[in-house]
Amino acid sequence: MLSGSMSSTPSHVRSLKSKYMAGPKKSRHAAQEFGPGQREFLLCSEGEAVYYKKSWHHMTTLQAAKNIDKKRIAFVLCPAHRMKKDNVFEGEVIIENIPLNKKDQLVRTIRNVGDRAYRADVLDRILELLMKNDEVRVTTTENQLAKKIAKKVKAVYKTASVKYIFSRAGDLDIVRIRITFPQ
Repeated sequence: MLSGSMSSTPSHVRSLKSKYMAGPKKSRHAAQEFGPGQREFLLCSEGEAVYYKKSWHHMTTLQAAKNIDKKRIAFVLCPAHRMKKDNVFEGEVIIENIPLNKKDQLVRTIRNVGDRAYRADVLDRILELLMKNDEVRVTTTENQLAKKIAKKVKAVYKTASVKYIFSRAGDLDIVRIRITFPQ
């Protein structure tokens, strides 16, 4: 037997160990954005979201759920409220040079797109909508929602120019969209 840095375990056994001892393969559901499913009911302590059957739902759908008494109920922050608390976002839309006569309608359009997304999915929402002089800044929980807002603004105001900037920060895919009205 050779001494030194050589291991006594054959290489084909080492490769099998590393391949199969790393842990069980995660299902595609377990590898989702928020990790594997929980086994209990989780209620958002700040909003109207409830977690059951491995996803977040609106509170009104909880009334339709069966066997609530068989499971434990816990209060936590939903991912959307956690993002708001941690000042994290996945989508940002900055709209510049807004004509004063179009600002109110623009804000209503943005809120309508956000409300429609929230009704479809409890985690899709506008986190913050800031207005300054001739500028509006919108942050969202989902990058797709920011893209929908930009697409709707561009459809309503055809003279506006749109620029997309995609980036990655840790495990988040962030999209920053700059919409500029002509002066």
